Amino acid sequence: MIKMIIWDLIGVVWQNEQVNPKAKELIVKFDAQGIKNSTISNTFPELISKVGKELGLDPALSTVEIGLSKRDPEIYKYFLEKTGLDAKECLMVDDHKKNLYPAKELGMTTVFVSDSTEQFENIDYVIPDLDELMKIISH
Repeated sequence: MIKMIIWDLIGVVWQNEQVNPKAKELIVKFDAQGIKNSTISNTFPELISKVGKELGLDPALSTVEIGLSKRDPEIYKYFLEKTGLDAKECLMVDDHKKNLYPAKELGMTTVFVSDSTEQFENIDYVIPDLDELMKIISH
């Protein structure tokens, strides 16, 4: 059962210099269902902190501050240690498939937000937009 959604910030939650309204709507819905929301992002720590506070993303981790990339499995191990969650309880949403591979290797459910119709061996779901995410969580 999914207990935590790890959102990519830039490109998924933050688009065109503002919070993506669909992401905000889903975060509120997931919170109401008892599913926690967090972020691991490669962007500026100040933006991560600002958006994290605004949306209640906890933890809101900066790869820059931690010194690890989202393409490094160690960032996800760090996240799991910090939250006390098992990888199977987490779902990672990103618009860069290479960021999802290490999360999948550890056992997280992975969602690639892309217009691609291609299926990828190491990614659980490919969705064109966030509307599809609610269906995945409802499974």
